[in-house]
Amino acid sequence: MTILPKRTLGPGLVAIMFAALLLPQSQGADSTQESIGFSHEEIAPNLVLISYQVGGEEKSGNGVVVEMEGKPYLLTSLHIILGAEKISFITASGERLAPRRVELSNNRDLVRLALGDEGSGLTLSFQAKMNTPIAIFSSGNEDTQKIEHGKIIGVGGGKVEISAKFNDSSNGAPALNAEKEVVGIATYSRKFSKHAMKTGTRFDNTKRHFCCRVGKNDWIPVNWKTYNRKYGKEYRKHETFCTQIINILKKGEEFSASAKRANELATQCRTHARQLRMLSERRDLTDFLLNDFEEKAELLEYADDQFHGYANNKR
Repeated sequence: MTILPKRTLGPGLVAIMFAALLLPQSQGADSTQESIGFSHEEIAPNLVLISYQVGGEEKSGNGVVVEMEGKPYLLTSLHIILGAEKISFITASGERLAPRRVELSNNRDLVRLALGDEGSGLTLSFQAKMNTPIAIFSSGNEDTQKIEHGKIIGVGGGKVEISAKFNDSSNGAPALNAEKEVVGIATYSRKFSKHAMKTGTRFDNTKRHFCCRVGKNDWIPVNWKTYNRKYGKEYRKHETFCTQIINILKKGEEFSASAKRANELATQCRTHARQLRMLSERRDLTDFLLNDFEEKAELLEYADDQFHGYANNKR
């Protein structure tokens, strides 16, 4: 059953569900793929496997050692380690890393961890041009190491869309160009549903892949233990709940069975939205987390209206 919204989706919710559509696209960008001419082994000392626990469950992600301001940093996605426990960092060549401090990107889903004053890392590229050949290098053991080739097919202010396909297991992995420069960090993949405006195009009911670009002068040092304890569990809790609600709204089956269930979901959404609004008022949030919490609150307020409206119609 389709329920018409009782209010217009605000720009925050649109950003959650459709931000990728704002990236400029090239014509025929998903055609011939070009390969990057160096191997996984050549950059193994710079590829990092991140192992951690969430709620006692073992998980893993990726990172890369880059040179920034003349020093080596471990660069990865913030969403990988926020809320994580018992984190370890081991390069694809077997070296265990011991970061000294943590700095968060103010505007993007990125975190960098200082590795000391000595050592070397891959070079960053702050240029992103359409059709540039790239490859995603995922770390791990010999069985999980992989390279996905593609090219840049969309460029936005803080992200690029690529034709190289990757899933959640590659999040945090670097996207490298032919000069071994890091042009972005694999951040998320999203499947976009059918739409009349996309029928017959490469965007019709397809999964698209996005990398976060690295900004300049964008870093805020934090006491990681304190910051992670303060926001990590909250971030994970609301992220999981929002994902569940989006899936319920897409299917419509779970709450369409009864007004009681719809009211229960509305109450849960209202509670989570209220908590997120309170979180977004804290002054030590980065702009990225502030926007993330506000967008999730807006999504849940919209869902609350959907469930509440359905419950009233069923009476």
